[in-house]
Amino acid sequence: MVSIALGDQGKFVPNKNYPSGELNVTEGGEFSLQVNHGQFDLDVSIVHESNTSFCDFFNGHGHCRQRDTNQSVFFTITSLLVGGGGRFIIRVNVTGVISSYQLNIVVHKLRSEDFTAYLLHKIAIASVIIIAIGCILISKCSGSVRTVTVEQDEFLIDDDRHLIPLDYEFSKEKLTMGNLIGEGTFETVFMAQAENILLLEPSTTVAVKMTKRTIGDAVLHMLLSDLTVLIEVGHHLNIVNFFGAVTSEIKKRELMIIYEFCEHGNIESFLRNNVEGFVHCHNLVGSESKSSLKSNQRRTTIGKPRVFNTNHLIHWAVQVADGMAYLASKHVLHGDLAARNILLTNKYVAKISDFGVMRNVQLRNFYQKHPTIDRFKWFALETIADQVFSTKSDVWAYGVFLWELFSLGSIPYDEVDKEKVLAAMLCGGFRMERPKYSDEAMYGRMLLCWNANPKLRPTFETLSEELKTLLPVNIRSVN
Repeated sequence: MVSIALGDQGKFVPNKNYPSGELNVTEGGEFSLQVNHGQFDLDVSIVHESNTSFCDFFNGHGHCRQRDTNQSVFFTITSLLVGGGGRFIIRVNVTGVISSYQLNIVVHKLRSEDFTAYLLHKIAIASVIIIAIGCILISKCSGSVRTVTVEQDEFLIDDDRHLIPLDYEFSKEKLTMGNLIGEGTFETVFMAQAENILLLEPSTTVAVKMTKRTIGDAVLHMLLSDLTVLIEVGHHLNIVNFFGAVTSEIKKRELMIIYEFCEHGNIESFLRNNVEGFVHCHNLVGSESKSSLKSNQRRTTIGKPRVFNTNHLIHWAVQVADGMAYLASKHVLHGDLAARNILLTNKYVAKISDFGVMRNVQLRNFYQKHPTIDRFKWFALETIADQVFSTKSDVWAYGVFLWELFSLGSIPYDEVDKEKVLAAMLCGGFRMERPKYSDEAMYGRMLLCWNANPKLRPTFETLSEELKTLLPVNIRSVN
């Protein structure tokens, strides 16, 4: 069976069975084609280059059956004739964005030396069917009733296929799993110890995302696509860096993705849990500061909140802008930039998490099915209206993140709980007021990020350079 998974922006991800998009079959043979699309709002159509639909074409050169489910489109083609191939275009319409994927099918004439094997194969199938029918009849006659438990299918993939470069494949035996530290829709996150995952470090504390065994093929394909993105992105100071993955149990739908561990968790929780330790240094912004960014990376007394100040907020804003500029240079969108997805290390370095192919494809649909999650409050106008995600919509979300920072973790648009209501307000020119701990210069950057025209929003590079000028002169170069 040929299985095609939906990838970034409606494109299809080919596998090793057809790396060049070509499928070879033999006269009289059969094959199945499954297009996995998860539970997304999209339309899938497959047409021959003559503009004839997929099944209409093959019904003239054999027999075609089509079956649709909520997660895939499934075609079964049998009794193929020579000449029953050609070039086919798979078109996918994802909320108005149309993408295409080409699949070439070549039907080869059956060689005489293969005919005997072909005939024996058909006889064997017929024998199995006859035996099965006999067993059913015997069972019915004896009056016995048997319950059959069907387990979830294995994830189909070639045994000799390397899912990731061997340099990134990590042994499960070298991981010692610790406490559960988070849970998402498709995975759980654990703290763990990894042996020799970094040079000159016998044991490293890491975060491990482990897939839930209940996920479907489409989601798993996209998580595998995310691995490719993570490897291509590489490492940066201000993103949560990828260390490796365990793919040895992928057929059992177990995928473990290993990231660096960030001791202080996400900034949203950090701000809310340590409000009492915040020192507002409004008189220090832009001038020389006697305080150090490092001096406050502690608890004043056991059990009391961590101390941090306005300079930390500005510095985290700069770091996130730097990280987003790096992702944009790699043509990676985030789609859910918010304080909950920014993590802090033990040295108070801000790192961006949760970016990748999968998020870009399924984000809008997932949030529509989970109305209690108010992610729309970080969406740009064009995202709410037309489901358009881009680097410019990430800039809008960055403005909301700045608002979160300087309100110490308050909920944006706290009185608004309906997406359509917020869309109407934003279209009418409404913008959130300046948060309590922001000065006018910082608030001005927020307003620039919330420009209704995406083209007039600043770049992340510009935001980083401008925000650095708001830091005290003696700590502008501190990472």
